[in-house]
Amino acid sequence: MVFAFFPRAEARFTARHRTLIREAAALAGPLVLIRVMRINSLSLLGTYVGPQTTREIFAGNLRRGEGRTIRAVLLLGDLRGFTRLTEQLPSTDVIDILNRWFEILEKTVVGHGGEILKFMGDGFLAMFAIDEEREVESCCGAVAAVASALPQLDTFVAELRRTAGITVGYGVTLHAGTVVYGNVGGRERLDFTVIGTAVNRVSRLQEVAKLLGEPVLASRDVAQLLPDRFASLGAYPLRDLDGAMEVFRLVRSTSPSEVAGSPFSFTNNGLS
Repeated sequence: MVFAFFPRAEARFTARHRTLIREAAALAGPLVLIRVMRINSLSLLGTYVGPQTTREIFAGNLRRGEGRTIRAVLLLGDLRGFTRLTEQLPSTDVIDILNRWFEILEKTVVGHGGEILKFMGDGFLAMFAIDEEREVESCCGAVAAVASALPQLDTFVAELRRTAGITVGYGVTLHAGTVVYGNVGGRERLDFTVIGTAVNRVSRLQEVAKLLGEPVLASRDVAQLLPDRFASLGAYPLRDLDGAMEVFRLVRSTSPSEVAGSPFSFTNNGLS
């Protein structure tokens, strides 16, 4: 931050003026430093926990067990075949693959109004908060993020196969529901995250996606808001949860531009 002082018209600074400027700078210095440190802290924290969570933390919502109940579309991603990669490749190559995978999803999720809550090995959990008065529009953001990522993800896995002989797949699942957004953890280490049955269901939905070999699956809670974008695959039981869930695959566009950039014949193999 820079301060500039200029005399009026053709006047010059007197010795008294220069003394006042030095005194003003001395007084403003600590305040400027605090402001710069806050900006840097916001930027650094946002890199690790996301902008929404950063705002919650800086607002003082730090007490363990505190949270607020919200509705959200949860998006869970999984890189299939990652376990085998860690056994076959040097760690630097594994990290490079992970970074490319996460970078594609980060760009599309954040670009469509979502926030990545955490990275978990080769998986990630993202959230799109639902505006109750614009529920369909909120859901559209999550679906648009996935749809825009698919051609890039297909290119990503195809390039790994062609250039390095590496076979991986991916799975992305979507579920809408009520979650508690807040702090959990120990006394000295907290995690600002979401918990609730919706988180359990989007996780179990990922297992069904792998079983079916589908790259994208959604629950009825998401599909019913955008019926033209999804097709039912029937109901499947969810591990450790009562009842079966009807699952829906994303109907992908067949426009020339998307077909040209996305190999639709590619089938995820579910190696991990």
